[in-house]
Amino acid sequence: MFSLRLGWPRRFGVNMSGKSHVGALAVLFLASTLGSAKAQIAEFEDVSAWKTYTVTQKLASGLKGCIANQTEPASSPSFWIQQTTDGRIGFAFSGGNWNIGPNHLTSGSVTFENGFKYPFYMRQNPPMLEIFVNDVANSASMKSAIAKSKFVKVYLEWAGIFGNINKKFSLAGSADALRSLDRCIAQIAVDEETRAAEAEQAREALRKKAAEWKAAEEAQKAAEEEKNTSEGNSTPQTQPAAPLPALYSAGSGFVVGGDGSIITNAHVVAECNQLQVVDASGQKFKANLRGVDPSNDLALLQSGAVPRAVAELRLSPSLRPGDKVAVYGYPLPGTLSDTGNIVSGTLSSLLGIQNDVRFVQFSAPIQPGNSGGALLDSAGNAVGIATMKLDELAMSQEVGVFPQNVNFAVRISIVASFLDAFGVQYKAASSIEERPLPDVADLARAFSMQVLCYR
Repeated sequence: MFSLRLGWPRRFGVNMSGKSHVGALAVLFLASTLGSAKAQIAEFEDVSAWKTYTVTQKLASGLKGCIANQTEPASSPSFWIQQTTDGRIGFAFSGGNWNIGPNHLTSGSVTFENGFKYPFYMRQNPPMLEIFVNDVANSASMKSAIAKSKFVKVYLEWAGIFGNINKKFSLAGSADALRSLDRCIAQIAVDEETRAAEAEQAREALRKKAAEWKAAEEAQKAAEEEKNTSEGNSTPQTQPAAPLPALYSAGSGFVVGGDGSIITNAHVVAECNQLQVVDASGQKFKANLRGVDPSNDLALLQSGAVPRAVAELRLSPSLRPGDKVAVYGYPLPGTLSDTGNIVSGTLSSLLGIQNDVRFVQFSAPIQPGNSGGALLDSAGNAVGIATMKLDELAMSQEVGVFPQNVNFAVRISIVASFLDAFGVQYKAASSIEERPLPDVADLARAFSMQVLCYR
C-alpha cells in the first residue's frame, strides 16, 4: 500500500469567504505610473480625521509604502496620500464619478491652497483611473504643500460630452496624517529587519543541521573504513547488494544540483530505512538522506545518478496570481505512467492556508505520489514543491463545501534557503519565456525523479 501525507488533517476547516478592498482610485504618483492592480492593505493607525494603512503587497508599478485616507463616508469623494519606502509622495482620489471613456486621454491639475500647482494628464483603464505624471516635482515641496494647506483643488478637463470636474478636498489634519505616514514607513523598515533576522536565524539553524549530517556521514564512513582495515581488507571488495526491505511509500522529487542532489518533501522520506530514486527511463539509484527540515516539509537526497538535467529555480521575478503553472511528478504509482505525469493549472494565491507565507496555492490537480514534485512556471522553471492538498472529505464534513483543486506548494525562496544551508549549487532561472506545455513536460521529465521509500 502506498501512503502519502498529501493533505491536511481531516478535521481542518478553512473559511475563505472574507475579503477586503480599497475601491477604484484615481491615482497620481510623482515620477511614476500606477498600474491597475489593487494593493493589499492593512490598517496602521487612526490620526485626526485620517486612517493610515500599510501596503502589504507591491503595486503593479513596484511601489511599496503607506497610504493615508480621509475617514469620510465611502460614498463621498475622498483624498488619499501615499508615501513610498523610497521617500516619494503621491496622492489619489476615490468616490468620484469619473465617467471618462476607456483609453480617453484627459488633462488636469492639482492646486493646493498655498499656490503649489501640479499638472498631469491621464488615461482611464477600467476599473481604475490611471494618472501619468508630466514632469518630476520635488517630493519635499509636495509634502510641504499638503501639510500647510487647508484644501486642495482637483481639476479634470477633456473635450467631449462628459464635461469637466472641479472638486475641492479638505486637508484638515493632513500634517498629522503625514507624520503618521512617517511612522508607518519606519515600522515597515523595522518589520523587514525583523523578518531578515528571523530568516538568517532559520538559515543558521539549517547550516548547523547540514554540518551535523555531514559529520555523522563522515563518522560512519570512517567507522566502515576502520572495520575493513581491522579485518585485513583495506580495499573492500564489492559485495552483492542486500535485498531491499518492503516498499512503504512513494513520492516525487527533482534534481537541483549537478552533483546529483535531489529535493523532495520531508514527509515522503519519513520513517524510511532505505531510499531509491528512479529516473524517467526506469533506472534505479540508491539515495542517501543528506538533510531534512520538517517545519517546511523539505528533504535533501544524494544519489549516485549522473543528472540528465538540473532544474532551474525561478527566484525572480515573482509569479502573480493567475499565472500558468504545471506540476510534474509520479502520482498514483502502480496505476499511472511510470515515466511521469504533467498536469497544468494556474497559480491561485501567493499565500498558503491562513496566509502562511511559506506556501503558494495552485489549481493543477495532484494525487498521492505527487508530493515532492516540481511546481513549474510556463517556461519550465521550478517555482515551488508540491506538498499538500485540502482534504476534500474532511472539508465537506466541516464546512459543507467540497473543495476542488485547492493545492499548495512550498515557496521556491524557502527551498533556495534550504539548499544554501547545505551548500548545494543550484541554478537560477535563465529565462521566463513561455514554452508550449509539451516542451515544459520534456524539460521536467529530464530532471524529475520518483522517490521510493523502503522499511
